Amino acid sequence: MKLEAGEYKIEVKQSLEIKNEIEETYSKTKTLYIACERFSLPIQCIHSVFPPESSEGEYSTVLPHIVLNRSTLPWERNTGKDTTVPWLALLLFSENDQLDEIQKTNLKDARKDSELQFNTRFPKEFQEKDENISILKIPDRLLEDIIPNKEELRLLTHVRQVSESEQKSTEVAVIIGNRLPQPGRNIVHLVSLENYFTSDSQESYQHFVSLKNWEFQCKAGNSKNRFRHLLESLNTENKDKTNTLRRPQQKANQDAEKYLSQGYVPLVHHLRNSEKTISWYRSPLLAGENKVTSLADLSSIDTPDQLLIYLTDVDMFDVSYAAAYQLGQLLALQDQKFSLSLYNWKRKNFRSQRYQKSYSEKQSKSLDILFEQKLISSPEKILIPEDIQVWLKRVDLLKNIPFNYLVPDPLMLPQESIRFFWVNNQWLNCCMNGALSLGNFMNFEKMQTMQAEALKDYQDRMITGFLLHSIFLSEFPAQKIKGFGDQILPCLRMEYLSDTVLICLFEGEIQKVEISAGAEILHFRLKTSSENIKKMLREEPQQEILIDEKSWTNQEQKILNIVELSRQLTPDQLDASQLALKMIEGSPKAIFKLSS
Repeated sequence: MKLEAGEYKIEVKQSLEIKNEIEETYSKTKTLYIACERFSLPIQCIHSVFPPESSEGEYSTVLPHIVLNRSTLPWERNTGKDTTVPWLALLLFSENDQLDEIQKTNLKDARKDSELQFNTRFPKEFQEKDENISILKIPDRLLEDIIPNKEELRLLTHVRQVSESEQKSTEVAVIIGNRLPQPGRNIVHLVSLENYFTSDSQESYQHFVSLKNWEFQCKAGNSKNRFRHLLESLNTENKDKTNTLRRPQQKANQDAEKYLSQGYVPLVHHLRNSEKTISWYRSPLLAGENKVTSLADLSSIDTPDQLLIYLTDVDMFDVSYAAAYQLGQLLALQDQKFSLSLYNWKRKNFRSQRYQKSYSEKQSKSLDILFEQKLISSPEKILIPEDIQVWLKRVDLLKNIPFNYLVPDPLMLPQESIRFFWVNNQWLNCCMNGALSLGNFMNFEKMQTMQAEALKDYQDRMITGFLLHSIFLSEFPAQKIKGFGDQILPCLRMEYLSDTVLICLFEGEIQKVEISAGAEILHFRLKTSSENIKKMLREEPQQEILIDEKSWTNQEQKILNIVELSRQLTPDQLDASQLALKMIEGSPKAIFKLSS
């Protein structure tokens, strides 16, 4: 049984009966309230919208839609006596509709305005808040055509199951619009139709509560798959035709090009004597596998300067590993929890070392053994604290590394580009050793042993991945990404670094990347052909259906009659899920292959 929003009273009675006679009756009444969004939507309720907010593209054949995280939300209020009709509708307006500006007000003032008819349409509820609301006024010439009727509302709203992972899935609600975008500026409103069908006077209503609105620009032109188009456009501005992290070529300087091609960038280097010079720096994201093993044992390093490499052919320093070591020290000092855990771990090891030494020196003196039993007892192995292990794992996945250490020059990752890389384990080991070098107060051999023990799980591990910088990420926030070598590779990290920058790390050598649209961001699209609108069905054998005149409520304004459209596409059954399956565009996919 569905409970509508409102006030409820629960009464419990208990009767005491003795010899079939009721002696006394006890009762208790409790009041409870069912709450539900009414005049605004919290941002956490909205999963995604399409077309994306503030985007620009060829959307003239796509019905706009919104995805809500709570699958029951469209049915939690009523439009009238029929409780199966959703109370939310998605309305699209073009710049030619000449809408009035959205009226921003609060609920208290709206109830005082007789023109809005709030008291009639939205009866007061318990604990009503004086919240801010947005009022949309729809012109008379458009009102009758653009508001879906009850049958259309049922077809325009459905529930979809979305897989969050292989083990977990969730349900979302999808609300589709009934109008195609027109060239130029378009605005979409999610409006409330609460109590809209309670009487025959709904046509007199011109004002509607807008719970969510967004704008986009529709370009005129041929119908294109926006998802595929954006991915295929990556790297098109790259004259060097490179897909690795490096600065643009400088043919005039061959010595510089030798290092630029390997991902180095020239940066200002402040020397110890306060002088400045220019040195080469390379991030841990390499153009290929790092097979150089000339570094000394890192556990024997105690200052960053020991990791400076002098390049004799250009008379410049390579500061890459020294910068990594110093960064590790700075990150460790910045993290109070880590540095404290590191200090305590080393102190325990220092005490353990002292106890063992005391035992070895005095084991021949039986009297000392009697008086120093605690000192000579064999200490248990002191495990690496979990805080340190977690911190090192984060560094191993580049999570603590500032972005300018990964991409030291913006020209290495321009807008609308994808860059593939190998992770340099030596760079990361320098960073980790720098962090572990803090608080060394024990003998050097013991320190070397401890650091080697802490870092043994991060040696010779092959990690590859890519950085993607594109507006595609903001328009399609729920894409699915898979990396392949000889088989599918475990994904170690996939994270947005900003609205338009994504990093992906895989365990193993990546040879191919597959990017596809998630089920929750598929689109409801028609097809244009000359002056006609068609729909290509995905079932085999594929069939192309011409959208006839009956499927339009107002063809000039591009407002569809959803009931008639559904009869055309699903003649056997008028059902929201069946219509969505017919209208949905096939899952787009893009594949990037890396040449050896």
